[in-house]
Amino acid sequence: MLKLYMERFKQNRTSAKYVFACAPSRWQPDPIFCDRFHVIDNSCTRLDQLSAKAFGNYCFTGGKDYMNFKHGYSSLVQSLVDDLPSGMLRLNCPVEMVDWQGVSIGDGELKSLSKQMSGADSQLDVHPVSVTCCDGSRFVARHVIVTCSLGYLKENHRTMFRPNLPTTMVRAIEDMGFDTINKIFLVYKDPWWGSDIRGFQLIWSRHSAEHEAWSWVRDLTGFDVSPNHRAVLLGWIGGRGAEVMEDLSEEEVGKHCTQLLKRFTQRSNIPPPSRIIRSRWRSNQFIRGGYSNTSSACDVSTSGPSSLAEPVFCRQIGGQKHPAILLAGEAAHSNHFSTTHGAYESGVSQAQLLLKYMNTAHQVVE
Repeated sequence: MLKLYMERFKQNRTSAKYVFACAPSRWQPDPIFCDRFHVIDNSCTRLDQLSAKAFGNYCFTGGKDYMNFKHGYSSLVQSLVDDLPSGMLRLNCPVEMVDWQGVSIGDGELKSLSKQMSGADSQLDVHPVSVTCCDGSRFVARHVIVTCSLGYLKENHRTMFRPNLPTTMVRAIEDMGFDTINKIFLVYKDPWWGSDIRGFQLIWSRHSAEHEAWSWVRDLTGFDVSPNHRAVLLGWIGGRGAEVMEDLSEEEVGKHCTQLLKRFTQRSNIPPPSRIIRSRWRSNQFIRGGYSNTSSACDVSTSGPSSLAEPVFCRQIGGQKHPAILLAGEAAHSNHFSTTHGAYESGVSQAQLLLKYMNTAHQVVE
């Protein structure tokens, strides 16, 4: 793999598309260079955390490799919101507790009825799930589809659900990986690079910047010119460096990235960016990372995305199995995990399962 990268470097360092730059002085290639792309691509800290058995499970959909939305990613969400009836969406109302009742199917544990559930038994039979929000508001429902990130579930599943989720689902939540990746946007008044340049890809030497205060930048693979903003460079970072970056000020991030670009391009006249925009997904209390991966621990526990997609059943007063809680999101998709379309398809799949259940006189959907 390293040999392949080096051949690519030799062939393309003067390419009109990308500048492949290496660290100067006594340069010796770093074998870890080859791994950085895969660390970011899999949202892990080290490649040995990943399941080799599940490594080929991801399926490509075909079509264009990159889709850039003219009005940003929020426009995709807005198009979905526009299809909802007025008043159906409630914002700024974090869920504190999902309370469900019945007997779980699979682990044999008795699930007691929450004392906070009010109303007659006949009402509980119809609405076996209660959702309580941080502002004190409460909703009852027949079914609940939970779409929070795997990172949030890892941190909160033991306090968010009462009773606890089934053992197989808990095992998947705890064993699957969910580490950090981030983006760094360097915004300039004008491009300081040529109009034919699409980006700068960095090839590190073995020990370059290893012990310096800004060594976190070693986890950057490079910078791409933003397709919609020619005066903006976009850098991807993963691993430990992505976590360290979140604790730095934007001024420090800009300073370190400028030092990095000066060193690799051997240009001392690179101006500081006029603005820094960076993500901090690990610091976000509702996300806590990038996206999921199937870890080697999943091989031992035989858990994974399919375990998260299994409905959590309770038993109504009439004695029927009832899908009370369903998880959806990229982590619950066996083939399109880590993607937006995977998250969307997962939600559609769970909604279709509920529709099928409702249309078959509440018979179990296997």
